[in-house]
Amino acid sequence: MKKSEWSDERIEKLLGQMPKLTDHRNPQDIHQNIAGKLGKRKRQAWLMPGLATAAALILFFILAPELLDWRSSPARDTNLESAERQNEGRQENKIALESNSRADKAEKNSQQESTADIQTNPEENNQNTFAAKGSDALSPLPERTAVYEDDLNGQELLTYALPADGGNNIVPISVLVANEEKKPWLDLYKKTAGQLMEETWGLDEYYPLKAELSMDETKRELTINFAADSQYGQGSRSEITIPEVLEQNFAGKVDTVILKTAGEPGLMLGNNGPLNEINLASAQSTGDHGYFFLNQDGRAQPLLVPSSKEYNTIDEAFIAMQKQSTEGNLIPSIPSHFEITPGEKNAKLLSVELKGSENNENAADLVYTVEAILLTAKDFGYEAVILKNDEVKSIGGFPVAEVINVPLGANKQNIRK
Repeated sequence: MKKSEWSDERIEKLLGQMPKLTDHRNPQDIHQNIAGKLGKRKRQAWLMPGLATAAALILFFILAPELLDWRSSPARDTNLESAERQNEGRQENKIALESNSRADKAEKNSQQESTADIQTNPEENNQNTFAAKGSDALSPLPERTAVYEDDLNGQELLTYALPADGGNNIVPISVLVANEEKKPWLDLYKKTAGQLMEETWGLDEYYPLKAELSMDETKRELTINFAADSQYGQGSRSEITIPEVLEQNFAGKVDTVILKTAGEPGLMLGNNGPLNEINLASAQSTGDHGYFFLNQDGRAQPLLVPSSKEYNTIDEAFIAMQKQSTEGNLIPSIPSHFEITPGEKNAKLLSVELKGSENNENAADLVYTVEAILLTAKDFGYEAVILKNDEVKSIGGFPVAEVINVPLGANKQNIRK
């Protein structure tokens, strides 16, 4: 390309030959027009973004309260709680199904193991079953007949000795009475005597006594004033019956019983003459008796009856309780094939080894045998008994090798309301 040969002088000369242009506008006007156009261009650069920002802010302020209200509204909470409950319900159902499935499998396995145990060793199973308290599904244990400390529940225990078989046997009956009015025990005793149901129990009607009873608390002395026409001391057995009845009724409550007839000292006891008082505080009055069974027609439970005879030792009493009694209709309370051996003794606790119970055919009735042993121990002054047997864990529902407190009274019965 050929280099241009135009010089600055030639260019100026050519420009000077061009037509002269003249602008009659005022320089200030020109400057204002140019400045105005520049201002418009600058406003166009930020106007649209500003409008968009303003619109966004307006929308935010309009919608923000509604969003905040919804987050804290009960409807939202309800929806969330409902969703959570549904989720928890699904989880619980899943867990329950899994648990039931495991329980069913465990139950089936347990049943199979139980069946196998019975088939492989039926003799051992039978021995443990009849002895376990409340666990014998085939022959459930009968209820205990005596009154124990746990039976009180704030009630008062009253004992009434009742003749049976025309006075041949004297049966102690124990009743529990609520004493909300906090009456003296003698007032409660006299009131309750009229609520006894002797005939229902298969016993002779005897109460209330045809006599006035008064108590000297200071002397622990009870006075019984019989009516002049009373027959308590008449008859072949009555002269023996009334002292035994009074002794069983009031032993532990009073020290002395004073007897009167129509205000005069003494109660006539047939050929034995008058009886003026009974000393219940003496050692001779407490007696050491063995307890036998008295069975009655139509009654599943036997009555536990103390012997009239007193024994020198509890060993002697246990031996007698395995034999037929000569007193009325009493029968043995300890099976003859049992080996009963009183062991260690102290003033309060008696240890008794009882063998043969594991082979007893009527194991459920052992509850009565054990109660007869406990009541006999109580009569000899013991407060607790330990049964021993290496073959079973319990006898008649009573635990083996554990301390068993003696009952408070025999033959618990309900009274007429």
